[in-house]
This record gives sequence, structure tokens and C-alpha cells, in this order.
Amino acid sequence: MGAMWNEQDQQLVRIEAHGKKLQDCSLNASEQVVDLVGQRCLNRWATNLFPLACQTCRAPLVESADISADELSGRDKVLLSLHHAECRVSSTTPEEGVDLWAATTSTAVTVVGDPGDELALIVINPSCEQLLVQKGAFGRWRNATLDMFIDLGFKASTGTFPGMTDTVEAQLDGNRMTVKVVADLPGHTVPVSRSWSLSVEEETRRKIARSSYVAVAMTTKTLPTLLSDLTPAFNDPEAVSIGVPLTR
Repeated sequence: MGAMWNEQDQQLVRIEAHGKKLQDCSLNASEQVVDLVGQRCLNRWATNLFPLACQTCRAPLVESADISADELSGRDKVLLSLHHAECRVSSTTPEEGVDLWAATTSTAVTVVGDPGDELALIVINPSCEQLLVQKGAFGRWRNATLDMFIDLGFKASTGTFPGMTDTVEAQLDGNRMTVKVVADLPGHTVPVSRSWSLSVEEETRRKIARSSYVAVAMTTKTLPTLLSDLTPAFNDPEAVSIGVPLTR
């Protein structure tokens, strides 16, 4: 566990997430957090933290959110998470430890292709308010949140069909689509859900029902719920994707 921290000693630093406006919700990090992962890491990966729900109390994050950083494996893996300042001021792990909720997920589904040759595309952000970063070469921090899915057989999205896996299953039951991890993942401790349920419109359901598999992409850089086009997630090397068998 990290050393005890003194709330009075925390000086908050505004994090400027390059490339997008974070829903008018400012993100703040203490010098303690900056010292752990660095300003460059926070500026780079703040774009992949979405202020939806506080990871302490689960209430909505509206005007501002504090970034906390918890070491999972020495100083080589750190879990960044968003909280109300009054729930958990920006900090590293206190001596007594902390409890986190599983992060909010964002999902969307569409169907592409000609009649008789349709393919359902499902895009999932499995960790909206949490991001696992890992220190790599030259001290740079990379986004390691999707590593568990790579271990399940997911591949970096390249625009081509990524092949199939039996570690994940999809089930269509009426107008509900469920995507579920069915394989064990020893060594992965990030509190990410392993089952996702999506509502499917009737026309989309009829098209999906003619298929024997779906394509699933995992991403941390967007909220699929807000996307009008899901195909970029299958062309983005920062996302990972795989073909999943479909049962009814």
C-alpha cells in the first residue's frame, strides 16, 4: 500500500486532455498523482477517461472530477480512476487501501453488409472512468486496459476480419444481445465487467438472427453509445476486435 497522505498537502493541477473537450467536466490531479505517473501520461491518457459516475459513490460526475492513481504491481502498473473531490480527493493509494466500483460500460450495436451477408458490429468501452496504464520503454506509460482482451485472443483492429475466438460468446435472446467472457483470466485484477447486455431494435435483431457470429471491438477512446458510425473501431489500432460465435 502507499503511504498515508495528507489532504491539506494536495495541490490540484488542471489536466488538459488534448484532442477533445471532456463534456465540460474538468479533470484535476494532485501533485502526488503527477509525481507517480507524470504530467505527460495524464495529458495523453485523460482523453480515455470519461466522467460519467464517481468510482466511490456511483453518483454522476458533472462539473469536475478528481483523478486518483492506485498502484497494482509495484510502480509498473497504475489504475487511474475518477471521483468526486468530496468522495476521494485526488491521491495515490492510502495506507488502509480503497474500494472501487466496477467502471461504467458503454455499448452499441449495428449491422453492416448486403442482405443475406449481414454482419453485426458490437463496440464496447468496458471501462469508462478507469484506465490501467503500464510503464514501458523509456519510462513512457501505455494504455494497458485492453490487455485482458488481447489475452482472450482479440487483435489490434486493422480493418480486416480479426478471426474467431471461443473465449467470448454472444447470445441473442429476443431484443437483448449479451456478450460474455467465458474463459478464465488469471492475473487480471482490474475491476472490469465480463458481461455486457445491449438492447437491439427489432429490424436489427432480425438481421442479426440470420448470422452465426458477430464482430466485437473493445475501445477506451470513445463512448460507443454516442457514435453514429461504429466501423472506425474496427480500423483503429488502439482498439482490439474479434469474431464471436452467436447463439440464440
